[in-house]
Amino acid sequence: MDVIPLVDVYKVIGDMLKEMTVKEVLGLTSMELSYAYDEMYTKSVVNCSRAGNILRVSLFNFSPKQGFYTSDVIIYALLGASICLDTVATLMYLFFD
Repeated sequence: MDVIPLVDVYKVIGDMLKEMTVKEVLGLTSMELSYAYDEMYTKSVVNCSRAGNILRVSLFNFSPKQGFYTSDVIIYALLGASICLDTVATLMYLFFD
């Protein structure tokens, strides 16, 4: 902490870290590293962009669906998405502050 440059933001953060316990600092570091990992190594940037949404919709529309009715595919896609979202929400509720 003593090698933090003397910039106002870094000074405020340094003072804040000095008042925290080791467990709190490690928890904060873990959250920041998790966020950085998600931003760098997942497709969140592509998935949340306008181009990513257009690409997913167009790929879904043009993908072969032999033997399935369009309404069935949409219903199963929505069901799968809702199950995934509920699972992630439950895990976030259980494991995060």
